[in-house]
Amino acid sequence: TQSTWGGLSRELFERWASEKNNGLIIPGYCVEGTLAKDILNNAKTFRSMDGQEIPVRMEVRETSFSAHSDYTQTSEFVRDLKPRHIVFVHGDPNGMRKLKDRLKEEHEESIKFYTPINCETVEMHFTGEKIAKIVGSLASDKLKNGDVISGLLISKDFDHSIVSHEELSTLTDFVTSTILQSQLIPFRNTFGLLVHVVEQMYENCDPRPEKLTIVVHDTVTLTLLKHENINKEEIKCRGNLLKVEWIADPVSDMIADSLLSLILQMESNPAILQTQPKTNFEEDEEEQNFHVIADLINNRYNIIELDETQKIIKIEVDGKVVTINHAEKSIECEDSKLKEQLQNFVRKIDRALFPL
Repeated sequence: TQSTWGGLSRELFERWASEKNNGLIIPGYCVEGTLAKDILNNAKTFRSMDGQEIPVRMEVRETSFSAHSDYTQTSEFVRDLKPRHIVFVHGDPNGMRKLKDRLKEEHEESIKFYTPINCETVEMHFTGEKIAKIVGSLASDKLKNGDVISGLLISKDFDHSIVSHEELSTLTDFVTSTILQSQLIPFRNTFGLLVHVVEQMYENCDPRPEKLTIVVHDTVTLTLLKHENINKEEIKCRGNLLKVEWIADPVSDMIADSLLSLILQMESNPAILQTQPKTNFEEDEEEQNFHVIADLINNRYNIIELDETQKIIKIEVDGKVVTINHAEKSIECEDSKLKEQLQNFVRKIDRALFPL
């Protein structure tokens, strides 16, 4: 019932009443003698709260939301407006409940009804329908209902389109880029042992011994960098390095993280790898190391016998025969001083070839 009129609605009415493009809808019954009733009776002017005379040029309409005699009009109003939410905010609680129940019977599926008490918060969730246009190569095939496509959803100026990520820079203003991740790790173990351990953990491994490289799942590349081949001006190191490279993406990042963890475990706990069998790569690498050691020894001493199978080197020093067993890391010599001298020499070779 519109019997009194004040507050913000009165202030807005006084501000808007003189403009013919504005409109006013008065719901419910208005008591005689009130401003609302005067306006419905086509009053040409009214007196504002501060005493000014204001002309009425706006359009004025009346409607009713009664749950009894005017229910038909209310129901038609709801049917024409097709709202998704209706909130009952003014009136007798019993009357509002009856009106809600009757409206709910007619609009049960399409409208949500709310009858909050004073100061109660009402939350409404709105979802809009979005249509995206498929463009580029994704649209070349005839799609039918239920087909699954994979692409990028692009939203611009309220328009949506789906494109293949390969065509993103061609069909849109976006520019794509790739991130190459690279890490260097000090590595004391052999390439053969690295191949063996990685193959135990990953199904798809591609060892390339000629390049000292392993490609894991076609995404992550492990490369053993020998100390003598490293540019010491760019990289400060005291031994071999293991280079881990991959193109950044969620799957490759996960594989790279697990490989880095495995490599660090190899370096921090070498004892757990001592029982692992040797691979052909590792045996070939040990063979090469043996020949390098033999050449270095031959440059200083006279080798009289070389057993490549047993990895034994016999040299003659001042008429004394010395046996160096590379496999067992032992030296046989009757002269203790000469034996100690050779042990120091061999130890320096090992440090040069396998620095920590």
